Amino acid sequence: MLHVNSAGPQLLSISGDATVYEANTLHAALAGLSLTGEGPISIDLGSLESMDVSGLQILVAFRRHLGAARVSFHNLPAHTFDARLRRSARRARSASVGRTSGTPVTIP
Repeated sequence: MLHVNSAGPQLLSISGDATVYEANTLHAALAGLSLTGEGPISIDLGSLESMDVSGLQILVAFRRHLGAARVSFHNLPAHTFDARLRRSARRARSASVGRTSGTPVTIP
């Protein structure tokens, strides 16, 4: 079971499984949030039990939608990813990706 909890206007906590089976729930929960202001948004992932590429894609899309500089993820437990996904995440952190406007975006 997946839960998205708002511990404040700019602090979120995601727990449970962020997998393909919970992708619609995760997407709907994030889309339904009413985030105020332009300040930074901190997302605590410390209570995730598992995450696959579907969960990762939704979190990255959420971050891009709000602006990469605004959204940060914290406390991702090592056991949530399989080894292949951890390697991909490390590569993605150091990659530079350009949007159609030509503005470079760095994925931390």
